[in-house]
Amino acid sequence: MWCIGLIKTHQNAFTCQIHYDLFVGRNLSTRKFSAYFEKAGFEIIRAEEVFKPIRFFDIGAFVWFAHIIEWEFMGFSVDKCFDKLLKMQEVIDKDGFVEGTIHRYLIVAKKML
Repeated sequence: MWCIGLIKTHQNAFTCQIHYDLFVGRNLSTRKFSAYFEKAGFEIIRAEEVFKPIRFFDIGAFVWFAHIIEWEFMGFSVDKCFDKLLKMQEVIDKDGFVEGTIHRYLIVAKKML
């Protein structure tokens, strides 16, 4: 009997050259996750990842984004990050947006029961 496990998730590691020290997620990859599955006896059927740009045209949108994916922005709060958010707002005022990168991945694995 085969048990096929499908894990579909996305990694939102927002990075911005100006604010890298504050807004960076846990640097995970398909290679790292695949290793976890293989160690547990799974065979990797498919592993993909992609890096895509993401732009915020409003600082409030970024704050919302940081709040809804709290596992990527651990400890984030407007109060704690206020000075950095002001710097991001300066970039938005100057360039019209602040840009970062989203990291997403997909892993399909199976294991014989």
